Amino acid sequence: MGINEYYRTEEEYFHALAAEISKEYRAIVAAGFLLQVDDQFLPDIFVEPGLDEKKKSRRAEIYFEATNAALNGIPAERVRFHTCYTRSLKL
Repeated sequence: MGINEYYRTEEEYFHALAAEISKEYRAIVAAGFLLQVDDQFLPDIFVEPGLDEKKKSRRAEIYFEATNAALNGIPAERVRFHTCYTRSLKL
């Protein structure tokens, strides 16, 4: 997902990313492939230090809006959405 260094708000940043990744998503589908989105960032929203419940909820909302914008117009049957849980547990 990267780090926002240029946009005024996190919301602007997410939507700018969505606009760009949408181009790639459409090209994949237009080439006849299924689009598999491997999302490792969504679960991290809920374990990020420094975010209270309200901020976590708002960040998730912005994230979902941007993800839906990136997928807009792509038939659901052409998309596989997978969340990745990359954090390791320490025992």
